[in-house]
Amino acid sequence: MIDARWRPVLGYLLLISVAVLALWLGRGLAFGRVAQIGPGFFPTVISISLIALATFGALTEVARLRLSPDPDEVESGDWPLPVDWVSLATIPAAVLAFAITVRPLGLVPAVVLCFVIASLADGRSRWRLVLPLSAAAAAVCWLIFVQLLAMPIRPWRWPF
Repeated sequence: MIDARWRPVLGYLLLISVAVLALWLGRGLAFGRVAQIGPGFFPTVISISLIALATFGALTEVARLRLSPDPDEVESGDWPLPVDWVSLATIPAAVLAFAITVRPLGLVPAVVLCFVIASLADGRSRWRLVLPLSAAAAAVCWLIFVQLLAMPIRPWRWPF
């Protein structure tokens, strides 16, 4: 049995393995250029980012374990960890809500709705912070996708 203190390191190694597999599977896709990205651009960039972040996390965890070798000082955690099913279901629900509402309502309301639903995953969220953050995110999405990239997405579309 593997010592519980090394489970985070194994999790990071699993993430690195998945990212390397994604890189290998996407090797035949055209990368493209910055002005005209190909189908291999997104998987490659995400995989390399995941490899970099997981490597940093694994090295940080190993350094933490080496600096505090006393098992009483290191969080071992119980296995299996308790799962907050409401929070786990809220994020996919927010993404689904965005996908369902972006066409009938438009980009800005869909982004705001997505942020509001996702904020329910954390019981400590405050509406006076969530609403301005969701409005700012919607404005940034509008600026990037509608104005700069000129994508054919309507920012507002009220069916009423």
